[in-house]
Amino acid sequence: MWAEGGDPMITVTKEFSFDCAHMLTGHEGPCKNLHGHTYKLQVEVTSYSGVQEEGPSKGMIVDFKDLKQIVKELIVDKLDHS
Repeated sequence: MWAEGGDPMITVTKEFSFDCAHMLTGHEGPCKNLHGHTYKLQVEVTSYSGVQEEGPSKGMIVDFKDLKQIVKELIVDKLDHS
């Protein structure tokens, strides 16, 4: 895809997984008991203006290490095993 200005759209996607538990109070089925699920989260970063021009991240729209840290702090750490 291309942006209106002619710049290409660049997309990076990273998948994360985490585990959470819950129970359905008052439910008569097996979900009334505490149980867990594994969830998958896909985070997509898109840039229409291109990539970083200089430095160690030259050619990237986002460093996977930075993306992992941001998602871990803001989402995964708050939900994992909760």
